[in-house]
Amino acid sequence: MSQTTVHKEGKAAQSELYAHINKDQYLEFGLPVNATEEQKALAADIVALDHRAHEQLGPDTPEWKEVMGVLRNAANVGLVYNEVPQARLDYKLAELAFLRYFEARNRIRYLLGLGVGVGVCTLLSGLLYVTAKSLSEPFIKPGLLPLLCLFAGLGSLTSVLTRLDEIDLKFATSTKLVVISGAARPVVAICFALAIYLVLDLKLLDIKFGSPTEQNANSIFLISSFLCGFSERFAQDILSKVTGGMGGR
Repeated sequence: MSQTTVHKEGKAAQSELYAHINKDQYLEFGLPVNATEEQKALAADIVALDHRAHEQLGPDTPEWKEVMGVLRNAANVGLVYNEVPQARLDYKLAELAFLRYFEARNRIRYLLGLGVGVGVCTLLSGLLYVTAKSLSEPFIKPGLLPLLCLFAGLGSLTSVLTRLDEIDLKFATSTKLVVISGAARPVVAICFALAIYLVLDLKLLDIKFGSPTEQNANSIFLISSFLCGFSERFAQDILSKVTGGMGGR
């Protein structure tokens, strides 16, 4: 783990203050015996970021090496040369680099969870249709249930891919929670898609889709399922109109 030691003044002692990576791959540095409160606060922040980089980025990775290089420089500037303002700037650069790399990893985990959610839901919907065909057939047209789930999942995937750089995951510290959040998104989309399918099929709302025919009715259902995954607002608006209409009656 990160270590800080207190050394006496003098040139020999000063040389021992320089930060270095110890055998456990943590940053080790010395704290002057007459350290100011600003230096103590800086040392505490450096130790905290050192631990986060070690745990989240992993030792000896290129990302970890970049963060530790800047962090080591912050420790030397602030504790050896007593230039705390400059050291704070270096620390901020190290923190920003860590958050950038950490968020990129979380986005990849989120995307993997999303893909797992799409695949699992599609397989389960197909299995449900095969095993419970007699139950679902009166409500959903034969063979349409897996496609509704698939298109809802594709809508979720498209939505995430088009704004992947905007998803803020820099402060999500739990890897499992990030993956579960990604997997839950298509599940929500599929639930919305099935509900919207019933709303449209039962004509609970007077929604116009040009001049629909019996041949392209399934295409309308698939498009609505895709939109449920692409924009949850689409499904929420339709369902709010249904609940509002029921309340009015």
